[in-house]
Amino acid sequence: MATVVGIFPDHSSVSKLIENLNAAGHDVSRAHVLCNDDIPTDICESGVKCTWIGDVNRTMAGGGSLSAADGINISVPGLSGSPSGDVVYGDSINDYLAELNVPDGRTDDYAVAVEAGRTVAGYRADDGQAEALRGAFSSAGATVVDVF
Repeated sequence: MATVVGIFPDHSSVSKLIENLNAAGHDVSRAHVLCNDDIPTDICESGVKCTWIGDVNRTMAGGGSLSAADGINISVPGLSGSPSGDVVYGDSINDYLAELNVPDGRTDDYAVAVEAGRTVAGYRADDGQAEALRGAFSSAGATVVDVF
């Protein structure tokens, strides 16, 4: 099984993707949408799995702590410390990207897109459908389309 994954500039292009999938007879419940903005009702009610991830937590590698006024210290990995130049993201975005079969070497590309306000959509497909689905993603307005 392959997963077609695309980065979309806005929700209207994702709505167009859903229309394309429906028109081609694909089961839209196999699609997954990730974004950090509110997901429009028409997308949520379409049967697509929708995940609002809030603002992506983009931090420098390292560790740190939060100190409450009453003296409670909470250690938070990635909050502060010596910057190494490596960007890491919260586990939640990586978990969702893993569900879409995005390999570790490509997760930053997709996480940065979501952080910048774009939407990531993926569709689990039979291997023989992947290229046709790539076309549906592109014609809907995806700026990047990959098959994993």
